[in-house]
Amino acid sequence: MPEGITYKQLPNGFRYYIIPNGEPGKIGVYLLSDTGCFVEKKEERGVAHFLEHMVFKGSKNYPGNETSEALERMGLRIGRDYNGSVNDTHTEYRIFIPENNDATLKETLRLMNDWCYNLQMDSTDLEVEKKVVIEEIKLRKGGGTPFVIGTYLEGHNGLGSEEQIRSVTSKDVKDFYNKYYTPDQLALVVYGKVDEKKVSKYIDKLYGKLPQATDKSDNKYLDLSQETIVNCDYENKNSEMLVLGFKTRDFPVVDFDSYKRDLIYKVFCEMLQNRLNQLPDSNIEKVTANVAYPFTGNLWFNFRLEAKDNASYKTMLNNFNYVVGQARRFGFLQEEINFFVDKLLKRYQSNLGNPDNYFAAVQMHFFKGEMPLSTSDKVKYMQEITNTITPNDFTEVLNGFTDLNKTILFDKKAKAFDAGFNETYILGAIKLINKNAKVVPYKFSEPSNQFEIRSNANLPEVRIQNLNPKSIKKKVKLGDYLYLLKYDNGIKVVVNNAPNSDTQIKIVSKHGLNNIPEKDRTLFKFVADNFDESFGDYSEKEAKDLCRSTRVYKSVTFNNYDYEFHLKGTNNNFSELVKIFNLMVNNETLPKGDRISESYKRYLKRSGNSKDEYADYVNEILGKGLNVPTVTDTTITEETVNRYFHYYSMFKRSFRDSYIYVGGALPENVDELISTYIGTLKPVDFNTSVNETRPPLLAKSNIVETIDWGKKSSKSSFIFSSVDNKAISFKDKLISEGIAEYGYKRMFHILRKKYGYIYSLGVSGYANVSQNLNAVSIRYIVEDLANVEAAQKAMQEEVLPSMSQGILTDDQAIGIKALLEKDYVASFYETDRVSSDYLKWGLDYGKLYTMKDFQKMIRKISKEDIEQHMKRLINLDKYFILIQN
Repeated sequence: MPEGITYKQLPNGFRYYIIPNGEPGKIGVYLLSDTGCFVEKKEERGVAHFLEHMVFKGSKNYPGNETSEALERMGLRIGRDYNGSVNDTHTEYRIFIPENNDATLKETLRLMNDWCYNLQMDSTDLEVEKKVVIEEIKLRKGGGTPFVIGTYLEGHNGLGSEEQIRSVTSKDVKDFYNKYYTPDQLALVVYGKVDEKKVSKYIDKLYGKLPQATDKSDNKYLDLSQETIVNCDYENKNSEMLVLGFKTRDFPVVDFDSYKRDLIYKVFCEMLQNRLNQLPDSNIEKVTANVAYPFTGNLWFNFRLEAKDNASYKTMLNNFNYVVGQARRFGFLQEEINFFVDKLLKRYQSNLGNPDNYFAAVQMHFFKGEMPLSTSDKVKYMQEITNTITPNDFTEVLNGFTDLNKTILFDKKAKAFDAGFNETYILGAIKLINKNAKVVPYKFSEPSNQFEIRSNANLPEVRIQNLNPKSIKKKVKLGDYLYLLKYDNGIKVVVNNAPNSDTQIKIVSKHGLNNIPEKDRTLFKFVADNFDESFGDYSEKEAKDLCRSTRVYKSVTFNNYDYEFHLKGTNNNFSELVKIFNLMVNNETLPKGDRISESYKRYLKRSGNSKDEYADYVNEILGKGLNVPTVTDTTITEETVNRYFHYYSMFKRSFRDSYIYVGGALPENVDELISTYIGTLKPVDFNTSVNETRPPLLAKSNIVETIDWGKKSSKSSFIFSSVDNKAISFKDKLISEGIAEYGYKRMFHILRKKYGYIYSLGVSGYANVSQNLNAVSIRYIVEDLANVEAAQKAMQEEVLPSMSQGILTDDQAIGIKALLEKDYVASFYETDRVSSDYLKWGLDYGKLYTMKDFQKMIRKISKEDIEQHMKRLINLDKYFILIQN
């Protein structure tokens, strides 16, 4: 095992892994089962998936609804924070919890431990869940993978049929559970920052008590390599395709020799794919070849040949046979082997320096026995192989793969089919490959349209003047991976070097479109992207070429109350990114007005140019609104361009009213680069005094607005808002969000679980500091239009009344606080969150909070705080309902 991964197999066969380098702020706990739906016999179809549903329906220590209630008490929401899934070969249950909460982690481990052995399988719950699964079956399209055509698994889509699900009994599910959910077929993964010794000791004690299996379920998956199948009923909607699969048994990659063998198989397929795609005068439009792993224990050399117009399967097969015969007679070329091995080596080298993500690797260790490898080990192996691999290494697989059992698929209804293309012809033609005497030597040429894997070595140098770095006035730690740099010119830079964060630089400003005259807002928002087409001493074409070659992408976002200027990079290009950022922010080059006019006209033609005033308010109250008056004149003069560019410069460089965010795969000298190319920027004052913000549009009575949204379903939004006499605090904001999430749960339990009226729902809690405004939006979508009025009635009579009275149980209050902690702690380092919302909170509330600050604030919120806030905000006499039909 690589250093840092804790791995152990208990005496009862149960295995667990602790991986410390998970997503910062968050711990993922996974229960893995190596049983997927392809263990099912024909009469068992759908049981594996049905069992996954029943796991959340109660167990010995969490009976009945206690499972879902325990998850809710921990602040977790189904789909977002916990879920389960089943595929062909395994089942996975996952729960995401915040760091630094031992009680929640232990509760999660106890819950999953119960899932391993103590499920209840209540017959009443089983009947209810049948309806849910049958709805999934109705929505699911497709009939399963083509790999199993010709076997008893053909047509199995993982769910079974409606008839099969209706006939499933509690005994069927229990028998399946007892057979396949035994300790030797289960594993636990704890992925994130934990006390490894303490967690390991707790797992040993808890999961070590699971009873050992008495019966072993060896070879539970079908061995596809045991027979040859030729099927003429294979339909492919996108093309007429001939599929040639040569089948053998899979093997785990555990050492250098197996790694090399695995590489030989992959390169072998790539070389034949390249040769087939380059074959002159062939009837093949495109070939895709790979090493496929249909499910546990099976390996295929898989070739998919797409036909050209007027092609025939016979000539396509002849083309395939020609290429294989050519390779057998003359062998592969050293230069083509080197090309494809080097391509893979470059891919690994491009990831050197980035943290290794071992989660997928430990999954493969559990499912296949493969040993996790670090990127540096992969590079070392590849370099050793590169120096030693020769055409002789491919002789065995090249000469022997067509003798393997096969699965060959085609469509006898296709134009490419002609008489006589049958099993006897196909197998006979493949058998006679070596008899082809007309083959000529192959001359290697690289595949066309190859995606170039770049590294620092081949990125162009950015032309920029030499700058002396600015001295850092203060450096403040905000978290394990987050810190603030302050400069005496007012520039503030938040640096995020958390693993797996996106490489980017962003200005987040508290100035929005409300700070410029209303007559300029519409046009300005949509032409801002046209600025910075040229910068520094780069012409427009040179600037575009530079950004393209360095893989730097710009976007600008304006709302009424804030603004973001965003440069996105990729791994290992931060040095180029920060230099281009400097050139763009300092840019004084104006584009031509006529070009911007044409761009704006195209925008208006695509999207229209007006909004409903009420829909405007709904967006504005949720913090993402924009007043867009009707535009009749789209001509943009040079004077307009000058005025807009003046605005734009103020937005970009009003650093005293903004934060600059830097994140991603950052080099060791990141502080020096920031001090040189960001710290030296010259701030400007935002000197427009315009503030044409409308006062909050508060309901004086219940208002119902209906608008057309052009869809078959109906969306309803209940919007509550209030203005306080005192300044809005971050605590107020937190409580509003907690109330919104509580409303989500009430909707889920009543509108969805009790009545089944809705299929989608969402909520938002919002606070506008400048207007002392609190707001909550509670939304749902009704698919069956016959339920629109009933859903609205249930909202008004069952969901909202207790909220308007501030009625909460202790457990509900605990759940609201736990959910807030989950959102603010577990999401603390998420790129979108920390690079945008987090900085806006700092601008609104005058402080950049730490993860511990969030935990402390949330834990201090009392049940009474939530109840009082809810009574004040959820006013059933004064709210908006927006219905989109």
